Parts: sequence; C-alpha cells; structure tokens
Amino acid sequence: MLVMMYVFWLTLRVLVIADVYEEFVSPVSAAYIFLNQSTKKRKDVLKPLMLFCHSLLSQPAHQLDPRKKDGILHIVGSIAEVLMEKPPFKNELEGMLQAYVLPEFRSPHGFLRARACWTTHYFSTMEFNSQELLMHLADAVRVCLTQDSELPVKVEAAVALQSLLDNQESVYDHVEPHVVGVLTELLTVIRETENDDLTGVLEQLIKQYATQVSPYALDLATKLCQTFVQLLDVSREEAASDDAYKAMTAMGILSSLQTLVMAVHNNEPMMTTLESPCGGVCALVLQHSVIDFYEETFGLISQMTAQRVSPAMWQLFGLVHECFTRDGFDYFVEMVPCLHNYITVDTAGFLSNPQNVRAVYSMCEKILEEQDGEDSQCHACKILEVILLQCRGNIDDLLPQIVKVALERVTKEIKTFLCRSMCLQVVIAAMYCNPAVVLDVLQKLTMPPTGEPVIGQFFTQWFQQSGTIRGIHNRKVGILTLCSLLSNGSRSLPAAIAERIGQIMPATLNLFGGLDKAYKDRALREAEDTDEEEEIEDDDDVEEGEAELDSDEDEVDEEGQEYIEDLATRAANHLDDELDDDEDVELDFYETPLDDEDIDEYGQFKTTLLALQAQDTALYTALTSHLTEDQRKSLQEVLSVADRRAAARESQRLEAQGGYQFSHVIPTAFNFG
Repeated sequence: MLVMMYVFWLTLRVLVIADVYEEFVSPVSAAYIFLNQSTKKRKDVLKPLMLFCHSLLSQPAHQLDPRKKDGILHIVGSIAEVLMEKPPFKNELEGMLQAYVLPEFRSPHGFLRARACWTTHYFSTMEFNSQELLMHLADAVRVCLTQDSELPVKVEAAVALQSLLDNQESVYDHVEPHVVGVLTELLTVIRETENDDLTGVLEQLIKQYATQVSPYALDLATKLCQTFVQLLDVSREEAASDDAYKAMTAMGILSSLQTLVMAVHNNEPMMTTLESPCGGVCALVLQHSVIDFYEETFGLISQMTAQRVSPAMWQLFGLVHECFTRDGFDYFVEMVPCLHNYITVDTAGFLSNPQNVRAVYSMCEKILEEQDGEDSQCHACKILEVILLQCRGNIDDLLPQIVKVALERVTKEIKTFLCRSMCLQVVIAAMYCNPAVVLDVLQKLTMPPTGEPVIGQFFTQWFQQSGTIRGIHNRKVGILTLCSLLSNGSRSLPAAIAERIGQIMPATLNLFGGLDKAYKDRALREAEDTDEEEEIEDDDDVEEGEAELDSDEDEVDEEGQEYIEDLATRAANHLDDELDDDEDVELDFYETPLDDEDIDEYGQFKTTLLALQAQDTALYTALTSHLTEDQRKSLQEVLSVADRRAAARESQRLEAQGGYQFSHVIPTAFNFG
C-alpha cells in the first residue's frame, strides 16, 4: 500500500507540473496512459486511488494548494472512462462534479477554470440523472468561452462545449439561444490563438446549428475569410517551423467555410452573397500558388458550384485551369469535382465558350500523356466521358481527338484493370454519342506495328471483357451503346462488327447479368447501411464486468491477434477489396445524363430487339441463332425485367395523376323491372 501511495504522489506531481497544452510532448501522456490502463486492468488500484484523491479534495480550500487540486482533477479526468462504468463510483460522479468541479468555474486561478472545463469534457458522456447539474455545467462552459479573459480557458471551454453537444441531446436546445455569440467568440479565439483544434469545433457547431446559423452566414463567412487571410499573410513572414501550425489552422478555416456553404446550399440568395468572400479566398490561393491549400480550395469551389455556376464562379474556372498548367498538375484528382460541376451544372455556360471545352480536354490529355499515376488517369477518362455524355451533339468536332488520346493510352503499359477499363469506356461513350464518327475514327487508326485498323481489336477486347466490366454506370452505357449501334440495322455496321456479330448478344447478356447483380448488391448495401445507423453503439465504452487482472498477470490482446491472423489469411488468399465486383466503381459518383433513372436500358434494349425482329430479320437471326439454352433463358429474363419496369413506371404515372381515371359513367338509378 505504501508503494502504491508513493506512485500516486509521483503521478500527481507529474500531472501538477504539466501544462494543459503540452500533453503530447510531456510526461503527462505517459502518466495518463498509466493511470487509465492500471485502473482499468488491475485489481485494487482504483479504490485506493480514489481514496487518495478524496482525502486531498476534502481538505479545507485554504489548505489545499490550487496546483495540487489541478493535478487531482487531472487524475480524475484521466480515469473518467473507468469511473463511469465501475460501481459504486459511477453513482457518486454527479456529487463529485457538483462539489469539486462546478465551483472551480469561478476560481480566481485561470488554470483551475481551464481544468474545470477539461474535466467536464471528459465526463460529458456520462448519464446525468440531474438535468439541473448538466445545464449548470453547460452554462459554466459557455460563459467561460464567451466571457473569460484567459485564452487557455476559452480554448478548453470550446472543446468541452462541443463534447457536451455531441453527447447530451438536452444541451443542444439549451445552448441554441446563444449559438451566434458562441460562434462569434470562437472565431475571435481562433484568430488570436491560431489553434487548429478549434477549427474542428467551429465546423461541428456550424453543422449542428445549420438552421440557426443560416441568417448569419455572410457575417460568419466574412470573418472566417478575414481570419484565413490573416493567417496566410503571417505565415509568409514567420519562420517555417511555425508555418505548419498556422497551415493546419488555415486548412480548418477553409473546411469550416465548406461546412457553412453546405448549411445554406438550398438558399440561393444567401449562396450568392457568399460568393464574394469565399470566391476571394479561393482566388487568393490560386493566384499566389499557395499549394498547401489547393485541396481545400478546390473543395470549396466544388461546394460553391454544386447547384449553380454564377459569372463570379466562372472566373474561378479560368484560375483553376491556369493553376493546373502552372503548378497544380499533381492536384488534378482534387480538381475533378469542380470540373464536373462546371460541365454538368451549367452545361450551356460551359459550351458558350469553346475555350472552356478545350481547356478541360487539354487538362485530361496532359494527364493521360504525362502523368504516371493511374488514379489521375482514371479521373481524366471520367471527365472526358462526362463531357461526351453531357454535351452530346455539341462537340462532335472533338470526338476524334478524344477517342485517339484514350486509345493511345491503352497501347502503353497499364498496371490496373480499372485504368484500361476507363480508357475503353471513353471510346464506348463516344460511340454512343455518334456511332458513325467514332466507327470512322476506329477504322482509320492503326495498331502498331502491324498497321491493322484498331476497330477489330477494340471490339474483340470489349466483347471479351464484357463479363468483367464493373459498376452500374459502365454496364449501362455499354448496353445503350450496343443498342445505338444496332438500331440502324445491318447496313450501318462495318465489316469488323459483322465478323463478330455472334459475339454481340452474349456480351450484352454478360453486361445485363452483371448489371442485375450490381443493382441487387447496391440495394442490399443501402439496406445494411440503414440497419447499421439504427444500431450504432459506442465501441469505445468500457464494458461492465470487463475482466481485471491480478498484479502478476499479463494482458493478452486477443482482438489484435485475431486481426493479424485475418490479415494473413486475406494475403494468402490474394483478396483484393478494390476489385470486388459487388462494389460500384468509385468514379460512378460523377453522374452523367445516362444515370437518370428515367433512362431505362432494359426497355431500350427490348425496343431495339423487337424493331430488328420486325424490320431486319437477318440481323436479328444472326444475333440470336447461336445462343445456348442458358443464354436464351437469360435473354428472356432481361425482357421480363423490361416489362416489369415498364409496368412500374406506368403505376407511378397513374399514382402521380391521382389513380386510374374511369371513363364509364356510373348510373345513379337502377331499374329492376
């Protein structure tokens, strides 16, 4: 026991001399871990430790050194997780907070006020029986943030308030009347301290109080932008050793701006007013080549253009292109959401200036020809496909160049299946837009070194890979493109396709088979996600009855061992999650007009097939005569799905009209004579 008491005194000394903001570079971190783990895992540690703390806290206030009290509260907060689960201590916590923590919010010592906020933060997850005490703590923390004269106290109060809001639903309504003042003061503290932790608190508050913040969005955005500019100017003058901290804070400011924009994205007038401060910050970063903030800046531009592209935002498009050509080549993936918005949200504006189309094409061309990373190249292919499908009929003069640059990339070394698939997808999308032009290009392009036309090799590879194409979008585009090729009959088909006519229907059925599975898997994942959201539990909580160890026992990390064994098994089996065919392709996030549910690939395929059966019997026979019995069954199932989808659409149409409208007049009188 004497040895244990000596250890407690040593731990207290470490915690007493610790600075509140030096926890990760001082012995405090080791002391914290020691106390937390020893009280959680070892018998006969927690009780004497709490008796030790209580004996000191029970001393008259004038006899207890304030620094020792700070250390004791530090000990108690460090083992809060254990205390909240271990009887009988968890039943006494409210009394402890009432007697020893709440009074310290009015302490004349700033470090004790900060410690009171810190302790409240660590007990914020407990179940309060006394709502009155909870509200007193919430008020005390809020007052410390908005009225205290000491910056360290304000910082701890901000973190504590956020933790209370995250874990105590009743605090949300209690703080709501004061949220604007809280946010305003928090911005001031961020500007004065440049603390990157607080930008995360600010972002969370904006998310939680989006409705309440909306009327003040312009004022908040202006102050956030001013703070960012201040950080940017200072960081250029000060030593590089301090830049990292300021950079992290500045990144947090940009992230908070994104959150603020998201909070008011449905309010068009407010979004218009935010364009000036937010656009100014984005222009500042891009014009001065502040590379550290490129990623966040492109994210902010993406948020600002998600629903509307104003003339001010079109000016930023030029800066994005200039940035790419100057020093943003390696940030192309981060630019893609912006480019997608410019193309799809304001297609008319995008097409109004031919230089816009040329600019995006030149960016994608440069990536495919010069970038080593295949992830960037996949994104470049996706943007080219988006341009093709979104601007169908308006960029036919660019089709040959797009097809050529995609096929040239295929002729070089490709490490991933996805990159090869995306290059082919560009050609398939171009063929959907204008079959005649693309078929002509494929016939003119030759394969080195044989000099044979590319067209034969392209269709052979496409048909052979039809069963391995991934994602709903890619399969759907492939089916619609085949329908487009066949819809004009056998006379429009070049010899390279006619020679492979027997491969078309099996390839199409492969696409439908994968598509059906992908639709079902997506529906299943959505249902599972919903179930998981309803059953979320905090895995970080200590389980009651967790096994404690004697002093001479060692803890065995069984979960960690199981995890390592699982990794070994996966490696042995060569499992690759990225190639899981059940998952949608990540790039499907960038939608095109063909992703609209009103465009029914099943119905269009059936329409095309019936038209061929009636008007081009020879082609219909060539397509279907070589099908196996299983393939014929698959074809029939596809046609059945087309019928079910058509019936479902008709049902939805009738429902939208208010139900079926009966045309017969119901008699009001009956003659039974």
